[in-house]
Amino acid sequence: MLGFLAPAYTAGIWLTGIGMVGERLLVELPYRRSIYLAAVVAFVAVHTWHAYLAYDWVRRCEGAQQGDQSDEALGGTQPALQDRRG
Repeated sequence: MLGFLAPAYTAGIWLTGIGMVGERLLVELPYRRSIYLAAVVAFVAVHTWHAYLAYDWVRRCEGAQQGDQSDEALGGTQPALQDRRG
């Protein structure tokens, strides 16, 4: 799982670097590193959470393909596709 989430959390490294290099914004607003870094932390948290949700969904899909063919294994409540075809 750590490898699957790596693209999500490593963005924080280069975004932090950009924040540390800059001294002002292109627009006329006061630049505060702490605000920029807080935005980076929030972005990385949401991005990593989304990647975890994708990982979890893929893991459950693989479990369904290995024997449990019902939508319930994927979090749904519908009967298996085979059962619906009748």
